[in-house]
Amino acid sequence: MIGKAIPTIGYRGMHSFDIAFEEFFVPDDNLLGGEAGLGRGFYFTMSGMTGGRMQTAARACGVMIAAIEAAISYANTRRVFGSALGAYQLTRAKLAAMAARYNASRQLAYAVGRRLDAGEGQMEASLAKLFACRSAEIVTREALQIHGGMGYAEETPVSRYFVDARVLSIFEGAEETLALKVIARSLLDDALKAHAHDRHLGRHARGGGVGVVAAPLGGMTLAQMGAEVIRIDALGGGLDHRRWPVAENGASLFWAGLNKGKKSIALDLASDAGREIARSIICADGADAGMLLTNFPPRGWLSYQALREQRADLIQLVVKGDRQGRSAVDYTVNPGVGLPYLTGPDPRRSPVNHVLPTWDLITGQMAAVGLLAAERRRRRDGHGQEVTLALEDVALAVMGHLGFIAEAQLGVDREPAGNDLFGAFGRDFVCSDGVRIMVVGLTLKQWRGLVQATEIADGVAAIESALQVDLSQEGERFRARDDIAALIGPWVKDRTLAEVAEAFDANSVCWGRYRSVADMVREHPNCSDDNPMFTSVPHPGIGSILTPGVPLAFSAEPRTPPEPAPRLGEHTDQILLDLLGLSSAQVGVLHDRGVVRSAFSSSEA
Repeated sequence: MIGKAIPTIGYRGMHSFDIAFEEFFVPDDNLLGGEAGLGRGFYFTMSGMTGGRMQTAARACGVMIAAIEAAISYANTRRVFGSALGAYQLTRAKLAAMAARYNASRQLAYAVGRRLDAGEGQMEASLAKLFACRSAEIVTREALQIHGGMGYAEETPVSRYFVDARVLSIFEGAEETLALKVIARSLLDDALKAHAHDRHLGRHARGGGVGVVAAPLGGMTLAQMGAEVIRIDALGGGLDHRRWPVAENGASLFWAGLNKGKKSIALDLASDAGREIARSIICADGADAGMLLTNFPPRGWLSYQALREQRADLIQLVVKGDRQGRSAVDYTVNPGVGLPYLTGPDPRRSPVNHVLPTWDLITGQMAAVGLLAAERRRRRDGHGQEVTLALEDVALAVMGHLGFIAEAQLGVDREPAGNDLFGAFGRDFVCSDGVRIMVVGLTLKQWRGLVQATEIADGVAAIESALQVDLSQEGERFRARDDIAALIGPWVKDRTLAEVAEAFDANSVCWGRYRSVADMVREHPNCSDDNPMFTSVPHPGIGSILTPGVPLAFSAEPRTPPEPAPRLGEHTDQILLDLLGLSSAQVGVLHDRGVVRSAFSSSEA
């Protein structure tokens, strides 16, 4: 072995050498990984890249803060035209921009570090390195610029910072490689192909999921009722993999909430090999298999026609935005059906949206029911089918079921009623201790209990006489709601929540207390482990959280405890080995080619 040092223009604390090996032998016992490591040296090297990129980002932050401190010190002592250099606006603007880049790089590095601790963030490590190292070049250049001619002198530290920073964009993967081969490729996978598909392999049906609520919810509903649900994602995860709300480390609580009990496989869906694996999973043999739930447009290899060539009795349920196939989500469908103009207190104000994705939730449940219905028919006649379910159609159907459409056809333009219950009596009131409650008198029994509890029988009789109404009728109570509220409001206002609760519960009044979500989690007895629907379950990257199972309680069998959502690709190897029957060697080749990824795979090169 011969070698020599390579002189470099900077970064002289770590030397580079040109080494040549000639007739140099390494014993077999020294082969990394034993026989399994033969020919895998490149991959072993690449497995350390993520850590290397993070520490390079950290080095970039270090050289940036050194340059900033040197620039501030020089600007405060160097005087130009009778004033300190730091007193000039241009100098301050430069320093502010330098500090912004440093802080952004530092915070990004810490955020990615937390994601890596949770088993994620491989692409983001490259992003942190790319941004921090380019920022180091800019910051050290500006520090040198503030020093003027002295910045170019070797005796000044900023001249060394400038030269040292230049190599950081080359270490641990040149920035062009990171930008094109790692970051851009991962982002494009997320945007163009990161649509997840779940399919039934268990006792009933498979639910699927992508970025909205409906498909993931449908699949999870089936999983929590005993189906084996496989979620097929692109290598970088689906559009909902990092969706808010998130934990402090960036782990998606949305993902954790809507994928409980599923299995996860991560594939390169842009490759022929990845698509073939997906097709094999979707069309696997078995009476309880061959079902797909997706809201990805069923075109090309994913079309019903293409898939049924591989399995003739395939059942595919596609969730669409509208019946024409256009894109839509709950927050675009809801404005079109008129409800935002009925939400809020004042008809003269702008429309008011609500935060609950109602149509998505109903669509998810209908997707589960639709798959079960299609599977029931297939058990009878052996035929599969394609089922489509449009989010907008679900909303329109519900508007028809509840009489909104008929009311409009009859010429009634309903106005918003604030917090009041339409068509009967219901309103919110505030107790003497400031707690707000909702009181409802919908049925006759509820109404009589409310009258008795609040001791307003005489007042109710006076209203009936004055307005010539019969308040035993729901609609009449709605028309007289303001007069009724004038009787109940003072009664509630003179009592604490405890006093109101005692009187209401003694008379079977239908009422509820307003709570924030935090209050609900902290105080509501049914939002706790005391409710058999809930179990405290550890979730990867998040910790132990109160987790609901299916709300249905069957008398013939005990509740099934909820299971956590999987990590992306957690079951990749299990599915390839057990379901598709591949050998360990074949699975290893798929990993080496980048066709599949498990939750514990090494980082991208």
